[in-house]
Amino acid sequence: MSKLYRKQTKLWTTKDGRRLRICDMDNEHLVNTIKLLQRVAETKRIHSVVLMTTCVGPNGDMAQLAFDDAFDQTLESTFEDYLPPIYENFECEMHLRKLEMPIQQERIDIEVSLISKSFGRKVKSN
Repeated sequence: MSKLYRKQTKLWTTKDGRRLRICDMDNEHLVNTIKLLQRVAETKRIHSVVLMTTCVGPNGDMAQLAFDDAFDQTLESTFEDYLPPIYENFECEMHLRKLEMPIQQERIDIEVSLISKSFGRKVKSN
C-alpha cells in the first residue's frame, strides 16, 4: 500500500518567531529547514557520544553491561535517529511538491578512541 501524502498544515516557528504552516513555505525555505533539522540531529548525535564518553561510568557489572550496550547503540546511530517528529511532515511536503530531498552532507565520524583516552573510558574496538 502506498503512503498517502496530504497538504502539511502543521505549524513551524521561524527563528524570528513567526508561525507558518509547512504548506505555506516557499521551496527554498522548506529545503533550508530540512537541512537545519538534519544538522541539529547530527549535532545531537555527536553530543550524545561525547556525553557518554566523558561521563562517570556506572558501578556494578550489570550497570556497566547496560551502559556498554547503550553506548554501542549510540555509536552506531545516525542523524535520522535524532530527527524530531515534525521532520516527517517536511518530507511529505517535499514529496507533494515533487522536490528532491536534501541529503545530509556527511556523517561526522567521531574519533572515539581519542575522546576515550582523554577521559579514561575503555571502548570496544571493531
